Amino acid sequence: MLFENPQYIPYFYAGHSLPRTESERLRILTLANMFADSLDYGLLIKSLAPETDNYECWDEYVEGMLANAPAIRFVVSQHPTWWPSLTNRFPDISP
Repeated sequence: MLFENPQYIPYFYAGHSLPRTESERLRILTLANMFADSLDYGLLIKSLAPETDNYECWDEYVEGMLANAPAIRFVVSQHPTWWPSLTNRFPDISP
């Protein structure tokens, strides 16, 4: 989706805040939900598979995404129970 819509990349990799127009905001929030699903699932799988303890790059990727994507922080802060692995690991997620 980002390949087809490169104008959305800064919202996830450059710290841009959510757009003001409703249609663009909804598109970014939809992508943020999808990213949050992937990040949360990755943390869950990592916690369930002891052999992945040395796989630190996933932790770094999640931390980087949360640091650079206010949209992801926003959706997770609005529904913390939807992404328990993210909220357990980063309890102070805020938009």
